[in-house]
Amino acid sequence: MRIAVSSAGGRLGAMLPDSITVLKPVRSYELLRMAAAVVLFLGTIVGISVWEVPEIVAGTVITGMALVSAVVAFGSDWRRFVPFIELLPG
Repeated sequence: MRIAVSSAGGRLGAMLPDSITVLKPVRSYELLRMAAAVVLFLGTIVGISVWEVPEIVAGTVITGMALVSAVVAFGSDWRRFVPFIELLPG
């Protein structure tokens, strides 16, 4: 009866009583994923400077590792990381 009253009143979000609906907050790992991608990417840059990789190869390696770090961090939704790569100079 309570569901019918809620439906008739136009409150579709409140159709079920509170005793039935128990909502648990969903954790967002977005910040952790972004931090992991940035750490992998910065680790690549540090590794290139430590191992003195030639400048011609360095750009390709940095770009490739940026994509690899995005895929590792975000999986199939890696394209969300592309705008952050565009912010980098050079």
